[in-house]
Amino acid sequence: MKSLYSALLVALFVFGGRAEGQSKLLFPDRIPHNLSLQEGDVYLSVANQNFFINNELSRLVVKGYTLPGQTFSPFLRYQPSQNFSIDAGLQLKHYFGVDEPVYVNPILTASLKMNSAITFRIGAINGDLNHRLSDIIYFDEYYFGSKPEYGVQFEVNTDRLWLDTWINWQEYIVEGDSVSEQFVAGVSAQLTLAKFNNGWQLTMPLQLMAFHKGGEIDYSDTPDRSEVNTLSGFEFENKNDKATIRWGGFAHVLLYKELKSEKNNVFKDGWGLEAGFMVHSRSHQMRLSWWKGSEFLSENGNPIYQSVSDFDEAFVFPDTQFLTGKYSWHKTFAPQLDFSFLLYGFYDIEQRVVSYSYGVQLLYSPSVFLKNLKKVR
Repeated sequence: MKSLYSALLVALFVFGGRAEGQSKLLFPDRIPHNLSLQEGDVYLSVANQNFFINNELSRLVVKGYTLPGQTFSPFLRYQPSQNFSIDAGLQLKHYFGVDEPVYVNPILTASLKMNSAITFRIGAINGDLNHRLSDIIYFDEYYFGSKPEYGVQFEVNTDRLWLDTWINWQEYIVEGDSVSEQFVAGVSAQLTLAKFNNGWQLTMPLQLMAFHKGGEIDYSDTPDRSEVNTLSGFEFENKNDKATIRWGGFAHVLLYKELKSEKNNVFKDGWGLEAGFMVHSRSHQMRLSWWKGSEFLSENGNPIYQSVSDFDEAFVFPDTQFLTGKYSWHKTFAPQLDFSFLLYGFYDIEQRVVSYSYGVQLLYSPSVFLKNLKKVR
């Protein structure tokens, strides 16, 4: 492993990528509003997301499936002061062909801008792709399938550091409940180590995802679980926005560790290595990478990277190695109206099988000014 790790560090300087790009390549995130809200402003935002994803998976760790559906998320944003805002609304989600017609989740958020660099958020936090996490430890597809994340969040954004730290509380319990409490805590950071005059940047990603299920006041018979995944490495990318074609490379080391003394999972710890490069233009993005893992698990990661099947623990693959490729094309057809296409392929070197996914998304996300309550008074 040491020789492989050393080789990857050398390869870093041959290739030049960002963990952020790994998530953003899947599909463009919800269109940022970049609104300059004034004190007393009230805005209505309506996000309509339509998607169709088909996964043709040959690796025995996960079965193929299709994810067709749409979400509709109307919410109001009120800006009582320049550094404080409140969001209130709903997320309605519908999957084609299911008995349950619509899943409804609340969107209630309070955001405080503590200074020019730090924002505190509580309620429905900025989750999914906004965390800029590797797909390996936090599945990109949660962007379409999961409900909003609820908890607390701190975001830091300076010239040299981008940081997101949060707790997503997934299961709240009271005394005597028959289920265990469950939450995910995470840290995602991008530290800029060097900037060069020609637009190149050297950055270091640091990511941590901790999953916990347990508690002391419930009557659940389910064994407690606590496990953690981490990612670190180096990334080199051309950040010159004037360039027609930009590219970069990356080398990441990932670790898995079960924290509980009682061994609940098939493997107690493991590791993985990923290296590759990215090329992107205004509308096209491509990412190629090599992955090697040993007894690697991730509760919230893409199941195709796991060493244990997600549907049958009898299927165990301690050592994994494959090549991956992602291609996406997206275009803005009108203000705040985006269409995107994705093709995602895997070649398993050990099993000698090919898996692939493809999908489309149509996203419309307008924001409309309603009134200024301060001026009304």
